[in-house]
Amino acid sequence: MREIRTKVTDANDGMHRAREFQKAKQMLEKCRYINARLYHLTFIGSEQVKPYQDAMKALCERLRRNHMPCQWKACIEAEEDKGLHWHVYILVEAKHRNPDHIINRKSTEWLTQMVTKLGLDFYLNPPQNRLHWDSAGEPKNYATLPKRKPEKLDDCIEWISYLYKARSKFIHKPIYFSSRPTKEKLPVII
Repeated sequence: MREIRTKVTDANDGMHRAREFQKAKQMLEKCRYINARLYHLTFIGSEQVKPYQDAMKALCERLRRNHMPCQWKACIEAEEDKGLHWHVYILVEAKHRNPDHIINRKSTEWLTQMVTKLGLDFYLNPPQNRLHWDSAGEPKNYATLPKRKPEKLDDCIEWISYLYKARSKFIHKPIYFSSRPTKEKLPVII
């Protein structure tokens, strides 16, 4: 496979697994959601993988029960100062409901309470590119993937490449995780 590079991976010791990156890229390019949102969460607080997987399972169940199909890609990393941590990019359909009611940092809300029960904490990492900011020039907690704006899709592909940077990928096997494809019936976009 030819070498794949992004600005993000170049700034972080190169691309770790190009094949895994291609799968994430396909997830974004083949997305059939009408109002797709991409969130980047970082979970911390455990030296085991299972609590991170449990958090993702609970989050996805909650989104799907609220009529928000989703899919995700994640990696486990380790750094001396941060310990083991889990990065996840979750793609959510926001056509009928607002995922921000579930995916937020408010201490009284469901996600924070669920993560705390698992002994974890998390961060919402907003996109840095102003393409995804609101009309007042403020960053949102997510990026959008409108079908008619290829520059936003390109930026989301660049953003998700963070999962596949070589830095911090040396301690744990397996490193990469993802949701399984579901058979959710979604309308075809014309």
